[in-house]
Amino acid sequence: MRIRLILLLTAGAMVAVIGVSRPPSTAAAAPLPTLATISAGERHSLVLKSDGSLWTFGENFSGQLGTAINNGNENPNPAPRQVLTDVMAVAAGGFHSLALKHDGTLWTFGDNSLGQLGRASNSGTNNPNPVPTQVMSGVAAIAAGAFHSLVLKADGSLWTFGLNEDGELGNATNNGTVNDNPTPTQVMSGVAAIAAGAFHSLALKGDGTLWTFGWNSSGQLGTAVNSGTTTPNPTPTQVMTGVAAIAAGGGHSLAVKNDGSLWTFGDNRYGQLGTTTNNGIDVANYAPTQVLTGVTKVAAGDEHSLALKSDGSLWTFGFNWDGELGTATNNATANPNPMPTQVMAGVTEVAAGGYHSLIVRNGEWLAIGFNWYGQLGTSLNNETENPNPVVTPLVLKDFVSVVPGRLLDSRGPGSATVDGLFQGIGVRGAGSVTELVVAGRGGV
Repeated sequence: MRIRLILLLTAGAMVAVIGVSRPPSTAAAAPLPTLATISAGERHSLVLKSDGSLWTFGENFSGQLGTAINNGNENPNPAPRQVLTDVMAVAAGGFHSLALKHDGTLWTFGDNSLGQLGRASNSGTNNPNPVPTQVMSGVAAIAAGAFHSLVLKADGSLWTFGLNEDGELGNATNNGTVNDNPTPTQVMSGVAAIAAGAFHSLALKGDGTLWTFGWNSSGQLGTAVNSGTTTPNPTPTQVMTGVAAIAAGGGHSLAVKNDGSLWTFGDNRYGQLGTTTNNGIDVANYAPTQVLTGVTKVAAGDEHSLALKSDGSLWTFGFNWDGELGTATNNATANPNPMPTQVMAGVTEVAAGGYHSLIVRNGEWLAIGFNWYGQLGTSLNNETENPNPVVTPLVLKDFVSVVPGRLLDSRGPGSATVDGLFQGIGVRGAGSVTELVVAGRGGV
């Protein structure tokens, strides 16, 4: 049985870089420091403050919050809690988390059923691993997929571990199986940025070339090789040049070129590529297509995309059942939204979760979309399918990085949804914009 058919298994994606280049609020706020990383995980969220403290909230079934609270159950944990200090970058995967400290050490916690924590402890089991544990040193950047992890060392070498069913680790070890691969293995050199999709991976080299590997059923690797099939693609392949920034979603990929043009490829069932091509049908779209200009940063959720332009305007497109696009258009429907739409101004940072998005605007954190597990950082509508209406703005100070959780429908041709809790991707309440709330944390 393939991993995508296993009940309650979900996916994540993030992008990490080294050396490469709804409603208005009236609350006053000081400018926040610049984000170091933008990424997406699963049902939980990680928030990094400028003092290096890491705060977590959302689901904690596998210990992915770095605490023992509610391990082994799906109860919401909406109140952010501090779990680590001296952190400089974070990445949230399916049910696991990665934290990079200033000294270059990598710490991991959460699900290790497929070796995605990079250690043998509980590898191949469903036991929670709530205690952050050091697994590597000399690390410069990190990325977390559904069940795999990417680690970029300071020397530009790329190391991978976790699930390799589709070749997402960039090697042929255990392709086509669901065996665990807990030992970090080097697969590339000369890498400057990384992005982990659900079951595929992107590596941006220092010369601006984009290399991809892993699952290509929807064309998310940007190549026709095995596109539309479930055949593993373990060999990193060059697909683009002149690339400056990347993001990987559930089954789609985003690439920003040096001239600010945004190119997309992969799954477009819900318009997450920003084009009307093949909306509503499950076919591969492997040819990179330009959809926007003037883009500086991108984020890819399960089935939606965010693009931040140089003028601070935020443009969104794709799935909007839960309001993750920041608009009321097609909330609570599975209709595609392929036209990039400006939803906010004054935005400085963005991050995309499975069905929610996090935004920094005018010095404030905003959270949009699904909140069943408390991944918006508020108890409003936890464990309900209700919309999340706008609340009085609450300012969060001194945050430098956020990794939102995500819930992935990773269906391939002929496959069932993995969203076992709701038995399908369609049973989630529409949301709007909610300020991230740090409940009971004075002075945060």
